[in-house]
Amino acid sequence: MKLLDGGEVALDWGIVQSINQSNEETSTIDQQTLPVLLILTGITGGSEEAYCMHLVMDGIFSGYRPVVLNQRGCGGLPLKVNAYQTFQMVFTAVATCCIMACIIYNNVINVL
Repeated sequence: MKLLDGGEVALDWGIVQSINQSNEETSTIDQQTLPVLLILTGITGGSEEAYCMHLVMDGIFSGYRPVVLNQRGCGGLPLKVNAYQTFQMVFTAVATCCIMACIIYNNVINVL
């Protein structure tokens, strides 16, 4: 997802499926009805980290639609900011602009 300042973040959604125990068929659940669980990665991690995968599974089993936010420069994403922005716009716990952009994006997608 491209941000207004040229940076990029990625949203990796967990897929919620239902398993029919009698014939072991799977079907995708209507995910629009489930509450969203936003999972934030550690300072250098991405959605491929074991703790994120465990949180995704726990979220699915608890009735949520989990999504992992891969911050700029993490999880295989390029760090797309110029030298002046690098100090200001890399991931920190106090910079919430990327989180807010993802929440706004999710709200817009769920309305459409």
